[in-house]
Amino acid sequence: MRVVATALLAALALVAAGCGSGAKSTVTPLELVSQATSKTTTATSAKVHMTITETVGPIGPLEIAVDGVVDNSKHSGDMTIDMSSIAQIAGGAAGNGNAWKGEVVVDGSDLSHVVEYMKLPVFSTLLPSAKPWLKVDLSELGKLKGIDFGQLLQSAGTQDPSQALQALQAIANVKEVGKAQVDGVDTTEYSGTVDPQKVAALLPKRAGLGQVFKQLGTSPIPVSAWVDGDGYIRKFEESFSMTAPNGGRIDMKLAATFADFGTPVSITIPPADQTTDIVQLIKKK
Repeated sequence: MRVVATALLAALALVAAGCGSGAKSTVTPLELVSQATSKTTTATSAKVHMTITETVGPIGPLEIAVDGVVDNSKHSGDMTIDMSSIAQIAGGAAGNGNAWKGEVVVDGSDLSHVVEYMKLPVFSTLLPSAKPWLKVDLSELGKLKGIDFGQLLQSAGTQDPSQALQALQAIANVKEVGKAQVDGVDTTEYSGTVDPQKVAALLPKRAGLGQVFKQLGTSPIPVSAWVDGDGYIRKFEESFSMTAPNGGRIDMKLAATFADFGTPVSITIPPADQTTDIVQLIKKK
């Protein structure tokens, strides 16, 4: 969905004596997944497809689909978004499904103030005076009283989708599950768990995302990763539950696939005269 840039870990290890001698690699599943996480998140760019399925209390499941490109070198992304399930659940009160399909641009040049720009046809109905793009500074929004920042992140699902891979930096209990194809590419599937508190410690500046993981508590989060022969993560899945500030329960599952690493990317941030700052609108109320 802020675009990930992590410190480069060691390159994929090879056992020196293994070349031509029939010796087996001693690289553990944990090391393989850690190295693949580093390689994937430090790729200059990638194409991403992500689906988020979320239930908030009695509402749901909501399904959000995101497709596009992320530019890790500039911490930005440009994606289409499909939130038509909102219209399906709400009925005619929320308009038709097409009104909830649009575009999202992410500017993560300042990781402490990641900004999303969203353009959906439904905005012209909900906010007639708004300009085409709604600007959302996720850090500033999180500071406003009464805003469930954790829910915002999960519901939008549009902060750089590759950022979900950050959770794998805190992975443990890694096991090889088996072989599988992801979009026609041969991969090896690994499963494990991550500690939300460790993830929070890894992401202190990422526009409140670390705060979200702190809110998740200490229960291990199950994750799965599919690694291809070149050492890239081609698919990632995680699911977790959390309690919102209002006491409600949020259940979320995320699945993301990655392809075309290093693909050319051109991302244009919407101009100021075409945006309405949602945080300023809330403050005026």
